[in-house]
This record gives sequence, structure tokens and C-alpha cells, in this order.
Amino acid sequence: MTAMRCWLWPLGLIALSGCGFLLRHQVDREIRDLSDKSGDGAAMSGLVNALPPPPPTADSAGVATVWEQGKQPLPDGRGSDAVGAATVREQLGKDRSLAVAAPTETHDGDLQQVVYEQLEQVPRRPQPLPIPKELPGADAPDIEFPTDPKELERYLDKLYPPVPPLPPMPLPAPGPEGRPMSLADLQRLGEIYSPAIKTALAAVEAAKGAAYQAGMYPNPTIAWEHDTVETGPAGYPGGYFDQTIITGGKLTVQQAAATMDVLTAKLALRKAKADMWTAVRGNYFAVLVAHRGVKYSEALFKFADYLYEYHIKQLRISKLAAGYEPMQLRPLVFQARFDIIQARNKYAASWHQLAASIGLPNMPPSELAGDVDMAMPEFDYSAVLARLEYNTDVRSALVSVQKAKYNLRLQKLTPLPDVGARILVQKDYTTPPDQVTHSAVMYMTVPMWNQNRGGIRQAEWQLAQASAEPTRVRNDLISSLADAYNRYVTSRQQVDITLEQIRDLLRAYKRAWVRHQNTPLVVSFSDLWPVQITLEGYVVIYIGALGSLWQAAVDVANLLQTEDFFESGQRQVVPAYAPLEDLLVPLRNYPPAPIAPRAAAPAASPLSTVVNGAATAQPLLAPPQQAPVPPAPTQPPAVLPQPAAVLRRTETPAPEP
Repeated sequence: MTAMRCWLWPLGLIALSGCGFLLRHQVDREIRDLSDKSGDGAAMSGLVNALPPPPPTADSAGVATVWEQGKQPLPDGRGSDAVGAATVREQLGKDRSLAVAAPTETHDGDLQQVVYEQLEQVPRRPQPLPIPKELPGADAPDIEFPTDPKELERYLDKLYPPVPPLPPMPLPAPGPEGRPMSLADLQRLGEIYSPAIKTALAAVEAAKGAAYQAGMYPNPTIAWEHDTVETGPAGYPGGYFDQTIITGGKLTVQQAAATMDVLTAKLALRKAKADMWTAVRGNYFAVLVAHRGVKYSEALFKFADYLYEYHIKQLRISKLAAGYEPMQLRPLVFQARFDIIQARNKYAASWHQLAASIGLPNMPPSELAGDVDMAMPEFDYSAVLARLEYNTDVRSALVSVQKAKYNLRLQKLTPLPDVGARILVQKDYTTPPDQVTHSAVMYMTVPMWNQNRGGIRQAEWQLAQASAEPTRVRNDLISSLADAYNRYVTSRQQVDITLEQIRDLLRAYKRAWVRHQNTPLVVSFSDLWPVQITLEGYVVIYIGALGSLWQAAVDVANLLQTEDFFESGQRQVVPAYAPLEDLLVPLRNYPPAPIAPRAAAPAASPLSTVVNGAATAQPLLAPPQQAPVPPAPTQPPAVLPQPAAVLRRTETPAPEP
């Protein structure tokens, strides 16, 4: 009994499965019967009524056509239900506005649902470039090329006219002696015609006169005296002699303090010379750098103008260039043309500054010896730092300390009274026998109330102030040296780096140009003109670095205050300028840029041993001898004046404070 119950459960499940199979078979047969009927609008029943209607976005006519084509039997005897989806896809392939998602294969007895999707039609209208009307040039007409060849030629001539060339730059006149003037010639002219030198020289002579006068003894006093005029026949007529006797050596101390003013004036004269040398040197190298900038600007303009004309020919003849490509180069050509104007103006301004610094502002531009590529002195920071002790600012501060000491000593001697002596001689007419009488008077001021304590205290604090001045001056000089030496070292590195960048850019530019010539469709104009812009930027940086390098070297030499700039230290060779003309070799057969041979370096001066760290004896405040100064001429000299021969006398140097 228990075994029979165990078999009842599987038998029941089998019976239920058979009933479901019969039901599914019946449904499939009903669907096949419905699919064989024609689409005459008959009412559908069963599972077909549950199917969704076609999408409302599809064209009803198109759907009906596809539906009718799908119902017709094929020649091979296959039913339309087997290829319905494929027929719908073929129909929709002709109309890209509809997309269908359906299976690619069907089986007999399967009902497939076709889904239609409407694709959005995006309008392809060109969008104009929104250029703000406030920008300058926004009203420029668009580039529209006519179709007629003759009209096109006239339009190109009007659109791309030739760039007007600049007039040639006037050549500088020869020097006064028929040769280019060197830096030493300019410094010698400055020593003769510079008003600053004349002013400092006059201050020296004035200080000498003041020192001489400070040691002069006071003059005596002579007077006529007539006492008791109404007594006797004539009273007491006569006269006296009055003399002040300076005590305590006040005159000696006073003259010593005035002598310090003479030394200060002589140091000021030496500093005026050094400042004039610095101004002449700075303007001299500014003229050389500006002249080199003119050459670079002319080379860039020539190169940009050639590329501009080249692309216009490409546009006219080979039609390989786009119509707007020359328009992209045209601003670069005008910018290069303006750079020439700016470089020429800078050259003229630098020359006027140079002429004014030597005291001849009306001197016309003349040829200068030298170039920015010539050897320049090499400075060592430690050696220059040790040499700052001999700078005129430090020496003047030390002289001020000595003067303050003399002034303090004079203030302490001021309370010591000076003695006055008077000798009186008279003739006595009141009493016979009318004899000549004489008398003597000695007098002095007693320092009872005024002992000059305020003057002494003031002199003490003035000495304290002067004693701190040398340290302050040294610190200022060290700060100036740090700034100048930093610019000197940095500019040297910038010159080297920028020159290497230009050379690399030129090499890459040449290869890109060759590829553009061989395969213009691969390397287009858009790959070239950014390199042109970068090249112009690097050249501007290189010119600025050259000017900064020479100005920094001049500033370092100014702290040394040496007369010969090129003997301030060891010589260093500056790298040659960038060969811009070589860039045109792939375009034209241009010869390489000529480079003048470098002059041999002269022998090192004794100062070079000081700059290199060796210690040499330096003169202590030795006053320089000056030649007679002629009046400044109205016209530039025809021949460079030579310094007059002056007999030098040995002077005793002032003691070190």
C-alpha cells in the first residue's frame, strides 16, 4: 500500500505535462492558421489580439507595403513568415530615416515582432565664427575667391599686395682719424669733454683752496686813536697794533680736517671718471647690440617676406596652398618690418646716449671698432669681492672717519682761550715836554660759561656716524656686486641656451621645409608657420640676452673702477651669433654668413692678477694728475685729442685712518 502511494505522485505529474503539451500544440496550430489568412481587415482573435500595434511614427503606407511583401510566398516554396524580418530590413535599408531591430533568422511556427525607430535628422548648416564687433578689424570683409580666372588674378593682387620695402639704413661715418673708434678712444674723449669730469676737477681745486685757507693765521688789527682831544694843544694822538694768538694748535687741526675734504674731492673725481667710463661702456655695447639687432631684424624680414611671396605663388600656380594661408603670414611680415623700424630707432637712440655720455651730443653716428662677439673679461666673484676695498666709495667713507676725528679734536680745543695782544703808541700833548708814550695790553676769553660741551658731544656722535659708514658702503657694494654678478652669470647661460635652441629650431625647420617640398599634403603650411613665430621669439630673446650680458659685465667692471675694461680679468670667448641666413639654404643658394676673425687677446694687465686672487700693493688715495681741460668744441673733433704730457711730482700719500 505504501509502495502504490509512492508511484501516484510521478504519474500525476506526467498526466499534467501531457495536458500542457496538447494546449501548446493547439495554440501553435491556431497561429499558423491565422498567418495563412489574407490581410483583409478580418478580426483577429486569440494571442494575435494581444500583439502591440505598429509604432505611430512609422509611415502607414510604408508599413503596409512591407507587410504585403512579407506575406507573399517565395518562388522556392518557403513561407513568408520565414523571411518577414529580412524583407523588412531590406525595405528599410533604402530609407535611412527608419531603423529596424529584428532577428536575422526565423524558424517555422515562430512569430517575430519588428520594432521601428525614427532617427533624428541633424541639420548640417555651417556655424559662423562669433567674432565680437568690439575687436579692431572685425569689420574686415571675408575672403571669397571668384570663379573667373581673370577675376581671381585681380582679386589676389588686391588681397595680397607686395609689402613695401624699407629705405636702406644710412651708413655710419668714419671716425675722426679715418678709422673706427675703439672703446679707449671714446673714454679718452669723455675725460676731456665730459662736464661731469670738469665739475669734479673744479671741486678738487676748490677744496685745495679751502684747505690752504684753513691754516692761515688771523690778520692783525691796526687802528688810529686820539684821546682827550680838548686837553692841551692836541690831546693824546697815536695808534695801536692788535694781534690774536691762536693757542693749542687749532689751526693745524683745522687745516688737517680741510685736507680730508681735498682727498674726498679727489676721490669724487676718480669716481666721476669711473662713472663716465661705465656710462660710455654701457652705451658703447648698447650701440653694438642695437646694430646686431638691426641685422637680425632685416634677416627675419627677408625670410618672412620670401615665405609670404612663396605661398602666394603656390596659390596662383600650383593651387597647393589654401586661399587664407598667405594671410596668416602677412601679419608676420608686417611685424618683421616693424621690428626693423624699432631696431633702427633703438640704434639711433643708443648712439645719441653714447655721444651725450662723452660730452659731444652733436656727434653724428660713426663707425665703432668691435663687435658683440668679441672676447669679454671673465670675472670671479671672490676676487672682485676682495677688490671692493679699493672702491672710491669705501675710501671716501674712511676719509670721512679721519675728518670726523680731526673735527672732534678741534672741538675739544675750542674752549682753550686764544690770547690777544695790543701795543699802543701815543704822543702826549697835554704835558710838556710832549713825550711819546707807549702801553701794552694782553687779554683772553675765560671759558667760564661756554665750554663748548654741545659742540664736543655733536662731534663725538658725528664720529660714531662716520665710523659706521664704511661698513654700510661695503654692504651696499656687496649687494650691487651680487646683483651684477648674478645677471652676468645668468646672461652667459641664457646666451648659450638660447643660441642652442635657435640652432635646433633651424635644423628642424630645414627638415620640415624639405618634407613640405616633397610631400606637401603630409607636411602642410600649418606645420611651418608656428615654427616661424617661435623663431622670431627666440631671436628677440637672444638679442636681449646679449645686451644683458654686456651690461652686466660693465656693471661688474664698474665696481672694480678700472680704466681698461678688457683688462679687468681673464678673457672669455662669446659664442658666435646665430646663422640666420643659413636658414634660407633649402630655399635659395645663399652663402654662409661671414664671421670676422677674432683678434688676438693682449697680454694680461697687472690688475688681472688681482682679479684672479693675487694680492698686490695698491696706492693709498694717490691723487691723480689732470691735464689742462680745453673748452668743449661746437663740432666733433677731426682728430682724437691726445693726453698732454704732464710732469708728475711725488706726493706723500695720506695716512691710513
